Amino acid sequence: MRVQFQKNIYETGRTAVVNLPQSWSWMSSNTVTQAQALRLFIDQKTNPEIIDKLLQSLLDFRRDGTWESSYNNAQAFTALVAYSQNQPTPPNFMTTVKLANQKLGETRFNGYQNPNLQINVPMNKLPQGNRDLWLQKSGRGRLHYLVAYKYRLQGNQPGRFNGLRVTREISKVNEEKVIQKTGMYAFDKPLTLQPGQVFDIGLEIITDHPVDHVVIKDPLPAGFEAVDDSFQTATPALQAKADNWQLELAIRI
Repeated sequence: MRVQFQKNIYETGRTAVVNLPQSWSWMSSNTVTQAQALRLFIDQKTNPEIIDKLLQSLLDFRRDGTWESSYNNAQAFTALVAYSQNQPTPPNFMTTVKLANQKLGETRFNGYQNPNLQINVPMNKLPQGNRDLWLQKSGRGRLHYLVAYKYRLQGNQPGRFNGLRVTREISKVNEEKVIQKTGMYAFDKPLTLQPGQVFDIGLEIITDHPVDHVVIKDPLPAGFEAVDDSFQTATPALQAKADNWQLELAIRI
């Protein structure tokens, strides 16, 4: 049955929704289907990423905090209990951080209310030579830690492609020539534009994985003003370019 369920799952970057054929109408509702699928995948020890997406989709079925009927609520809560039983025991331990026998900080992790402790040591405060860094834990739970040595290079540094690339182009309105294109690299010299001109600013978004929602804030620099072309008196020559959605498909034989 798990294989049949998996064939009818619509998966996105954040959710996984079960869409069963009409012959499976005995499952009675989408909430029941989603809850039963979640319990089945938990019992079969499927990929945790799929299980988390099924859980998120089940939570998204709620309306005003419930699943709209007593039966749906019971099925959903049963699946949530099964999911919670696979979660690790809440931590309860004390952690102490020392560098060269000097205490940098300590804290107690009790549950998930304050799950992080961040300690920053300036470069000029680091001890000279080889020194030991100690992380001591006493209590129940698993300690996850990261030790990083960071410093800033001079000048503008190139960006890093982490699966989502945003490129901005600026050009004069109704002209194809691009005045400046900003992407992974920043420019050392600022762009100078003449006053009294109208420009078109375009954003290109490229992703290599499924993404549900993307919000980009691109504030206008000082001295710029957005042109509102929704007025009937606005000239058509100042209308912005239309959105262009492109889907690339590669087939190899």
